[in-house]
Amino acid sequence: MVRVYNRLKEKPPPTDKEILDALTMIKINGKSFREVALLSGIPISTLHSYLKRVKDPYNVPPNTKIKPSFHHLQVLSPTHEKQLSDYLIESQQRSHGLSPTNLKKLVFSFAIFNSIPVPPSWVKSETAGKDWFTNFLKRNQRLSIRKPEATSQARAAGLNKVVMNNFYGQIKELYEKYTFGPESIFNGDETNNPTVVDPAKIIAQKGSHQVHQMTSAERGVNVTMLPFVNAAGKLFPGVFVFPRKKVNDKMKNMPEGFLPLAHPSGWMTEDNFLIALKHLHSKVKCTKEKPILLFMDNHISHMGYSICVFAKENSVILQTLPPHTSHASQPLDRTIYGPFKCHLAESHANWMREHPGQRVSIYDVPLLSKPAILRAFTETNIKKGFQATGIFPLDPNAIPNSMFAASIVTDLPATPSSQSASRSSNGLTLSSIINHLPIQDNQTIGIEIPPTFTIAENNVQTQEAPKSQYLLSVSSAGKLTLTPITIASVLQEASSSSSCQMISSQITSSHKQQQGSSPSLSTTAPSTVATSPIPRTEMLLSTPVKFVEPVSFRPHDILPLPQVAQSGPRVPKPNKRLGAARCLTSSPEMKRIREQYDEKQR
Repeated sequence: MVRVYNRLKEKPPPTDKEILDALTMIKINGKSFREVALLSGIPISTLHSYLKRVKDPYNVPPNTKIKPSFHHLQVLSPTHEKQLSDYLIESQQRSHGLSPTNLKKLVFSFAIFNSIPVPPSWVKSETAGKDWFTNFLKRNQRLSIRKPEATSQARAAGLNKVVMNNFYGQIKELYEKYTFGPESIFNGDETNNPTVVDPAKIIAQKGSHQVHQMTSAERGVNVTMLPFVNAAGKLFPGVFVFPRKKVNDKMKNMPEGFLPLAHPSGWMTEDNFLIALKHLHSKVKCTKEKPILLFMDNHISHMGYSICVFAKENSVILQTLPPHTSHASQPLDRTIYGPFKCHLAESHANWMREHPGQRVSIYDVPLLSKPAILRAFTETNIKKGFQATGIFPLDPNAIPNSMFAASIVTDLPATPSSQSASRSSNGLTLSSIINHLPIQDNQTIGIEIPPTFTIAENNVQTQEAPKSQYLLSVSSAGKLTLTPITIASVLQEASSSSSCQMISSQITSSHKQQQGSSPSLSTTAPSTVATSPIPRTEMLLSTPVKFVEPVSFRPHDILPLPQVAQSGPRVPKPNKRLGAARCLTSSPEMKRIREQYDEKQR
C-alpha cells in the first residue's frame, strides 16, 4: 500500500450520523437497500456491512462511533499507539529516549506479547517496518525526531524538587529580610566566546549530501565573556578574559563598558572575578540601606575569600545557585545565551564573507560580539529569564515538571512507613485469588507484587530493584505458574562473580480442588547457580497483590523505564557546602570561608 493515499472521489466518506440514519430507514422504515443507497449516496455493499455490525440502529447510544477508528491494515490500535507515545515521551523526559531502530524493535515485541497479528516481514526481520514508523509519526503529531542535547548524570540528578524548594526557601528569606526591587536583583555568568563557532543555517541546493561553510580554523581559541543583568531588564557591562598573560593594546574595540582582562588559560579566576565585581559595583550604587543581590553559579572562582570580603563590605549579597542546575535556574542560560550564540554565528559568517582568506583572531572576538549583544540582551529577554527561573517574581512553580523528570531515575526509595501503608492497602492475596476467583483454563492473569517482597534467608544483594510485575498463568492441567515479566536480577556474591538467572516460580495446584486446599509452591533453578532469591511458599501466598486489568502488556513491561536501585540514603560528601546553594556573605559562610583561607595560607 502506498504511504500517502490520495482519495480519487471528490465526495467525502459518510459520517456516523449519515450511516446511522440510513440504517434506521432500512431497519425501522422498511425501505430497500437500493432506495436508501440512492437517497443517501452510500453504496449498497457498505450498507450491508454496517447493518451486520449494528443490529438495532434505533437504540444506539449517543456519541457511539459506528465507523472503525483505524484502518483494518493498521497493526496497532489507537489505544496501543497512545500507550506507546506516552511511553516515548516519558522516556524522553527522563533523558533516556529511544532511537527509531530501538522503537521498531520494541513495537515488534509489544505486538508479539499482546498477541497482535503482524506482517510476515516483521517476523522475518524481528522488527517493525519503515512504512509503519513513517505512518506512526503522521498519526501521532506530538512526536518528532529530534537530536538530543548531551546531559550529564550530575545535571539529571541535581535538578530535583527537593533541591529547588530549598533554593527558593533561601531566596524567600532574603526577600523578607531585605527589600529588593527588580533593579537590585542581578545575575552574572560566564560564557565561552571562541574564534570558531558552529555555522548558522544557510540556503543550499536541495538534495546535496554535503554542505560546507567556511570557518577560520578547525578549532577555535576561547575568550571568556562575563556580563551582568538585573531583573529590571538592563544589561551591565562586564569583562572579556583573553588567553594572554598581560593586557595589551590589541585588546580594543570592546563593547561599550566592557573591560579587557588576561589569563593564560582564558578562563575566569578569582582575581579576575574580583575585578569584574568591582567594575559592577562602580556602575551600581549600593549601600547598607539598599544592597544588591547577585546570583551566580558554584564555580570556584566565584567563592574566594577576597571576593566575599569585598562583597560584604560593599553591600553586595552573593547567592549561589544549586549545583548542576544552571540550565534551569540561571536567567542568562534560560533566555539570553541561546539567542546570543545564534546571532554570534551570523556575525562570524558575515565577517568571513567580508574578509576572505583571513582568520578570526582573539582580538576580533569583542568586535564580533557587539551586534550579537545588542540583539540578544534585550529588556524582554532579560525579564523573561528571571521569570522562567522563578527568581523574580518569586515563583517556586516556574520550572515545569518535565524538567524534573530526569531526576526520577535516581530518586531515593520511599520511607518504610509509606511502604508498609501501601502493603496493607490491598486485601487480596495470591492464595485468595487461586481459591476464590473463577480462573479459566489456559488463562493468564496479571498481578502486582509489592517491591518489598520478602525473599529467602540467603543474604543476596541485587543490582536491580525487586520485580513487581508477574504473570499468573493457568494450564489446562490445573498448573499455575508465576513468572516475572521483566529481566531477572543480576546476583552479586562476595566470593564469586555475578551471574544472571530468570526466576520462574511454579504454583502447583489441582484446578478442580481449589476451594478445598491451599496450593503449594515449587521452584526450579539451574544447577549451576549456587544461591538465588527464591521466595518462601508461605510468604508468597500471604503477600498482598493487586489485579492489573485489562490483562495486557504495556511498553513499560517489555522495556522498563530506567531506574537506579536505591537501597538506602546516599553517602554524604565530605564537604557538603560544595553541593548546595548558599549565601556566601552570611556570617556562618564567611567564617567557614575564612577558615579555609587560613588553612591554605599556612
